Amino acid sequence: MTKKQPEEKMNFTDARKIFQHYFLILKEYQAWFWLTLFFYGVGTLFSEIVAVILFKKIIDMLSLGQTGGIWQLFTYLGFTYVTFFILFRLGDIAMSRYEVPSMSALSRYAFSEIQKHSYDFFTDRFVGSLTSQIKRYVDALIRLFEGLVFTYWMNVITLLGIFATMFVFSWKLALLFVVNSIIIFSVAIPLLRRRMEYDELGGKASSEVSGQFSDVITNIMNVKLFTGFRLEKELFYAITEKYADIEKKSWHVWIITIAIQNGLMLFSRYGIFGVALYLWSQGEITTGTVVLVVGFTQSLFSILWQVTRSTSGMLKDLASAKEMIDQLNEPVTLFDMPKAKKLEVGLGGIVFEDVSFSYKDGGMVFENFLIDIKPGEKIGIVGPSGGGKSTFTKLLLRFMDPTTGRICIDNQNIKEVTQESLHQAIGYVPQDPILFHRTLRENIAYGKLDATNDEVIEAAKKAHAHEFIETLEHGYNTMVGERGVKLSGGQRQRIAIARAILKNAPILVLDEATSALDSISELAIREAVDELIQNKTAIIIAHRLSTVEKMDRIIVLGKDGKISEQGTHQELVSGGGLYSELWSHQTGGFLPDDEDKPKEEGQTLEV
Repeated sequence: MTKKQPEEKMNFTDARKIFQHYFLILKEYQAWFWLTLFFYGVGTLFSEIVAVILFKKIIDMLSLGQTGGIWQLFTYLGFTYVTFFILFRLGDIAMSRYEVPSMSALSRYAFSEIQKHSYDFFTDRFVGSLTSQIKRYVDALIRLFEGLVFTYWMNVITLLGIFATMFVFSWKLALLFVVNSIIIFSVAIPLLRRRMEYDELGGKASSEVSGQFSDVITNIMNVKLFTGFRLEKELFYAITEKYADIEKKSWHVWIITIAIQNGLMLFSRYGIFGVALYLWSQGEITTGTVVLVVGFTQSLFSILWQVTRSTSGMLKDLASAKEMIDQLNEPVTLFDMPKAKKLEVGLGGIVFEDVSFSYKDGGMVFENFLIDIKPGEKIGIVGPSGGGKSTFTKLLLRFMDPTTGRICIDNQNIKEVTQESLHQAIGYVPQDPILFHRTLRENIAYGKLDATNDEVIEAAKKAHAHEFIETLEHGYNTMVGERGVKLSGGQRQRIAIARAILKNAPILVLDEATSALDSISELAIREAVDELIQNKTAIIIAHRLSTVEKMDRIIVLGKDGKISEQGTHQELVSGGGLYSELWSHQTGGFLPDDEDKPKEEGQTLEV
């Protein structure tokens, strides 16, 4: 399999930026981090350098048969043990003060930042991939910071202490230590860079695996109904094979790295010990120094091994972190303008003024589109599929911005108000409502978070949801399952309508909101809708023409995204135009399906 290069290879500059990113978010915990470095750093000097020097002095006294002062050195050694034990425990305490809260802070940051992106940002990505990336982004923090402390900081302190100590007792051996360390690292670094490329590719492939798995589980009913298991199995196996191939190549690089490094270490260890014996035979160093060299050689190559192995793991974590940081740093395409004001809505007049819009693929939906909805007016929007009905809704909710023109509510450009206030002013019921995996009560109360239990029940009754809720074993405390899968389509729509009733926004948009209801339920819901839209501006997008029969005005969109005609039901039926044709050809109140539905309208809007 040919290796596919990433668009941008991660380098050590990226690694520095990743740590800066983490430190910027976690700046309130930095004092604890620096205390951790201090306690562990000083503790390392006592445990790895001071204690070894004391051993060296004791061995020198024993080899010379000197007993005076040996117990004093032994006492110093005990004091050294106690000191580094206390320092390490203080380091543990300091680390606990930043590690745990840092994970929570990072999760909150990712949760907050990712939600700033537009609706299209999420429709272009697998939910499973995003979830996996966020988890790896948070988990990488702990491994990276622990690697920074235990692998780099403590080992660098030890290395510097070894070099400094060796220069005091034998500059020749010290120089030999430095040269060998440089050679080993010089060989390892290019190989680690090579593995870093595979680790970045592996992170992307891992996200693809998570995304594909999530997509299949979400659509498991389609897989079963259309017997797509074999196809999905082949697709999933192909993705996992790609991931395995990348990981295999990464391991090959790692095996070569450790083989070369271990070979150099064995040769160096043997050579350094031989030089130490020669210097001892020449009387240049003492017996204690030879023992010191043996101990330091073991420590030196243990450090080089740890740094190489840990660096490989850290590079993988850096690749995982970079993947999510790139997502978080992606420019937000829809944002509140500076000094955006809160939308102030009376009855909610809506104007689309010379609005043009086209999707990224170039498909033009609206061109110089003009519509004026009076405050409190009840509007029905109908037309063949592909005429821009869903796009109209997305533009009004500002899930997308027009290419040109502007949209105003009560003479306020919706681009100049906060998105939060805009969404608060609009009650929306989509064709395929998606519910949280929470109780029915919580899902209904999402329309008004401080709603009382009586208000929730009253809204459910108006939406004719109370009847089926009471038949459930746990009633309003029933968990609805992920995306509301435990409920039928009609039941989900009733919950969404109850939520909109409870929200009681001045503008109401129903996007094919009764399409999944049976005729009897539809009549009951229509009664609730008639009550709901009183004193509101209402926009009802319908495939079933009977739904909009009583509207103040019906707007008919043609395939070209332009208004073909508009007027009351009676005016349009008697006008002999497109609406009259659709009305005469409807079956059971529905518009005929259009086989030439354009693709530019994108996915079904879900909120």
